Amino acid sequence: MEWEPGAVESWVSKFKQFLHDNPHRYYENTRSLGIEPQKVDEAKSVREIANASNPEGFVAYIYADGNNMGGYIQKIKTPEEYKQFSEDIFKATEGSVYEALAQYLKPHKLKHLTDPDNKHRNGTWIHPFEIITIGGDDVMLIVPADKALVIANTIGIEFEKQLLKPEKQRRYSTQETYNPQLIHRYQSSNRPSGSNQSKLSLSIGVLITAEDTPIEQYLMYHE
Repeated sequence: MEWEPGAVESWVSKFKQFLHDNPHRYYENTRSLGIEPQKVDEAKSVREIANASNPEGFVAYIYADGNNMGGYIQKIKTPEEYKQFSEDIFKATEGSVYEALAQYLKPHKLKHLTDPDNKHRNGTWIHPFEIITIGGDDVMLIVPADKALVIANTIGIEFEKQLLKPEKQRRYSTQETYNPQLIHRYQSSNRPSGSNQSKLSLSIGVLITAEDTPIEQYLMYHE
C-alpha cells in the first residue's frame, strides 16, 4: 500500500487562523514583551494547562452538546438542506469555542514545573488549552480551572449568536411565539422571551479537577 495519511492540521493551528481573521487582544501580553505569536507553543500536557490556572494545579474539562438537534433534523426535507445544516452547526460550534478562548485566555509563560519530564519547559510560552474535539454540535476541551465558567458560558452565548446572524436567521430563529419547552431551553424567570430567539442551543457541563486526576476517569463518567 502506497497510501499516506498526509498532514493533519491541529486545533491550535485553526485557532491561530481564527485570531488572524478576527480582531482580538489575545496576544496583547506577549506582544508587549516583544514575543511574536509564532513563538507561542502548544501545551504538551494537562500539567502545563493547569500551570496557567490561579491557583495553579487545576484544570477544567468542558463538554457541550446541542439541544433540539433531533427535532430540527426531522423537519429537513432535502440533502441540500441537510448539508447546509451540517455546515452551519459545525461553523457555529467551532467559532463559538475560538471566540470564548480568545476572550478569556492569553498566552502563558510556564513556571514552577518540577517534574523531570517537563521542568525543561519552564520559560516557554504556551496556548493554555487543549481542544479534544469539535464535531458537529459536540465540544470537549480542557482549560485552566479559573477560566472554565466564563469560557463555558461564552461558548453557549456565541453559539446562538452565530446562528442568528442575518444570513442564517431565517433558518434558525423562532418566528412564532417563543416556547422554551419546545426547543429544550432551560426554565427560568430570566430566560429569553419574544420571537427571533434561536431554535438551537447548547447544554454545557464543567468538571473542575486537580491536574493529576486521570483523564480516563472523566471520559468514563461522560460515557
